[in-house]
Amino acid sequence: MISLELDSSASLCSDADLFAFGATETAHSERLQRLENRPCFRLPEQQLDQYVKRRGSSDLGRVFHVANGLHEHIDAIVVLGSRRSTLAFEGLMQACCDPYHNELSRAQRGCKPRVYFAGDGYDNDATASLLERLRAADDETSQAERRFAILIHLDDQAEPAIAALPPFVECLRRMSPDRTDSWLSRLVVPIVHKGVSVEQGCAGIQPKFTFELDRDLRGESNALSTATLLPAAFLGLDCMKLLEGAVAMNTHFGSAPCQQNLVRRYESIIRCWAAKHPEVIPSIRVWEHSLRSLQQWGGSLNPHAETNPAQPPCTIHWRVRSHRTDPVILADKPGQTYHDQLHWQINRFNRSMQSSGYPTIDLTLPIIEPYTLGQLIQMTIITADQQAVPHGFADATRTDSDTATLEEREQVS
Repeated sequence: MISLELDSSASLCSDADLFAFGATETAHSERLQRLENRPCFRLPEQQLDQYVKRRGSSDLGRVFHVANGLHEHIDAIVVLGSRRSTLAFEGLMQACCDPYHNELSRAQRGCKPRVYFAGDGYDNDATASLLERLRAADDETSQAERRFAILIHLDDQAEPAIAALPPFVECLRRMSPDRTDSWLSRLVVPIVHKGVSVEQGCAGIQPKFTFELDRDLRGESNALSTATLLPAAFLGLDCMKLLEGAVAMNTHFGSAPCQQNLVRRYESIIRCWAAKHPEVIPSIRVWEHSLRSLQQWGGSLNPHAETNPAQPPCTIHWRVRSHRTDPVILADKPGQTYHDQLHWQINRFNRSMQSSGYPTIDLTLPIIEPYTLGQLIQMTIITADQQAVPHGFADATRTDSDTATLEEREQVS
């Protein structure tokens, strides 16, 4: 069941526009076939299917084994890799965890580890400061609170991460009472793309656990691979629900009738905008801090997309209906909450855009949780495949000036 909602009432696209710029059934079938050849499209189904059949020996089973096995022994994880490789996980963490997760005590975090990112470049001050932070545990802290795990992404952009690994390993040796390589081999976990040497990037350590990724699952497209699921499992996020949400979106996209198909309607609007405003690049805009990193990840999937430009002419809002915490009351407006004020600001923004002749659409999550985030991530992956070539819609688009409504189109289909 799809829980995302699309409000296109301010899109400035008529039913006739959506019909004219919608993909034909033949083109939709061809599109599905093309997506089937992309590893990231069916990856959620494959991972769940492997887990059902192979359990502990599947990639997902090994993710749970590693995360659960180290849970009681560490208090932090350091994720080394380019931002392209780690941005999807950063987005999930920002969306699902307390905004000040790293500042909470171990008990307040439910023994879930603090998370730090490094290895995106040769930033001396950031690396030195993180090493100092990791060394800050004193002799009075528990053994677990002095240990951390290192997850390193070894791909074609891993050079800074490989360079950063030795000082973090040395820090780990000094912080751990048991400095044997057999223990360290559990705490350094490489996530390796096929064709990349593990030995080259592990600072002489023989890792006990290694996760291998398809060469095509690189950068932003690894959002639902073990590159994201492994650190997510360390945080106790529901990886099964995340994948189930992605599978639900794939099923919906492949089989739902056009009129009820959220993805196809969304893409029809984007194509309509491209025709009416060829000079404009649609912009993803978020209003909650919890979605900012996922917004950046979504924008990075499409090299032609923008995120929150200064004056966005065609705007795609990512919104959240219900918040997880108690409402904060506005002191100067009794009875009104932050959520009420945010809703008013978004509506004011939309009215301003409409008065200037520019469209907006709202993509709403009922609540932020793994199942809906899985849907959002997979929908973004699907639509990025179509948007990657802004002018490549001719073969998948109706160009006649038919004024039929969507209901009439369904009857034709």
